Amino acid sequence: MIDRQKVALFSSSLAAAKEAITSEPVPMLDETGQQRYWFIPFINAQKVVAFAIATLTGKVSMHGLLTPNADEKTDSSFFLTVPSLILNEIKVAYPHFEVLSQAFSYDEIPQRWSWRIKLKNQQQRITIFAGPTGWYEKKERKPGWEG
Repeated sequence: MIDRQKVALFSSSLAAAKEAITSEPVPMLDETGQQRYWFIPFINAQKVVAFAIATLTGKVSMHGLLTPNADEKTDSSFFLTVPSLILNEIKVAYPHFEVLSQAFSYDEIPQRWSWRIKLKNQQQRITIFAGPTGWYEKKERKPGWEG
């Protein structure tokens, strides 16, 4: 059975994307700090409604709507710097850590684009990934892990 509400939300997202313009491409860095991709936001009324990810040679490797809900778009400033609200949440969760670096990046594959935030204290270093819908600590896998 077709969910008419989801169809309506998706249709409104498509309509917003149709009217969007491209914003400045954002470099996507890998875990070593090397640029691997370009993230191209599509903006409508200062909100990101769609995106494309392109290789350094300009080949589009992925594109899509940011979210199927037209009321939950991400502000275009998200791609300039880690939003202060997210950064403050992380600092509260890790009070004895300092921020080493912040880079627009991805978690293993470019489709999981986000801010990569590296933290450290005297005993350890951790990596946090923060996207428009939340953040998480990247857990290191033990050798021989399968999944």
